[in-house]
Amino acid sequence: MNLSNAELMLLELVAEQSSVSGYEISRIVSLRGYKNWADIGNTSIYTGLKKLKSKGLLDSQIDSKKKGKGPLPTKFKINKSGKKMLEEKILNSFEEAKVNSGRFLLGLAGLPFTEKNKVVIILEKKNRSALKDHEMVKKKFLSDGGDKLDLNTKEVFRHSFFFMEKSIEFIDSLIKNLKKE
Repeated sequence: MNLSNAELMLLELVAEQSSVSGYEISRIVSLRGYKNWADIGNTSIYTGLKKLKSKGLLDSQIDSKKKGKGPLPTKFKINKSGKKMLEEKILNSFEEAKVNSGRFLLGLAGLPFTEKNKVVIILEKKNRSALKDHEMVKKKFLSDGGDKLDLNTKEVFRHSFFFMEKSIEFIDSLIKNLKKE
């Protein structure tokens, strides 16, 4: 089952709470700055919650305790299927997403819903692969002429090296922090 980034984020936020309404989620999204990188607005929140419920990942009930004007809110809870899917998608985000992607950030946000040792295993594998890729790009740079290349070509390689090295550094640090916990 596919989940969009918005749906994964919503599943994480519902999992954090014992019971939560769309309005309450909207406030959390604003407070945490998710709107800046997750491309989600109020309409997406309510649509996403309905989709997650129709996929069998959330349960809902009307909150009859509300006071004041307006309709009674619907409160959402994550169910057993939702918890299983949440962990699967979080682990998948570490395995498949690039370190600088929104999906990877959602994996980080969802760390409390996974087994840390599973994340460490995935990240160690990811770093081994990244080190191999870095070495392959370095060999390509040298075989193409290295420092004798024109400026624009050298800068393309330098840009790649920089982001690869920073990603490897970040994952190493994350692995160490996960092992400390």
